[in-house]
Amino acid sequence: MLSTDTLLQIFLNASVIVPDDDDGVFLGTMQMQDCEIGFDAVVAAHCDYIDNLLASHPLSDYEYMSLLLLRGFTFNEFAALFDKSITPSQFQRHRIFSVLLISNNEDRKLFTHLTHTRDAYNRCLSSFFKIHNPYMYGILYETENEG
Repeated sequence: MLSTDTLLQIFLNASVIVPDDDDGVFLGTMQMQDCEIGFDAVVAAHCDYIDNLLASHPLSDYEYMSLLLLRGFTFNEFAALFDKSITPSQFQRHRIFSVLLISNNEDRKLFTHLTHTRDAYNRCLSSFFKIHNPYMYGILYETENEG
């Protein structure tokens, strides 16, 4: 996994937020999902990291699935859930279907209550990471004050 410091630096670089060691005025804290550009950069870096692991090592089916479940998905990948032109025979071309274990239209129906909005994406990704990758859930969704 990418380190917390690395992910924080990716967030800060993408968000153009001044780090703590620079002069500035403290106005409070925010969660990563409050800054879409930074949030997307962190999720994309994490997904790319996992994709590189998936592509670069010979893996057993168990190891492959374990990594896939750690991966998550980007907002752009989330859009594929709502693209009706993508048929089950094309699912393997879109990583989100593998990540969410969707292999047919019946599986896809489990997500029909969602819409292609940022809020729905955050709820879905948050639930996914809370179950499958508590490390990324903590980085993206928990604040220092939460237990």
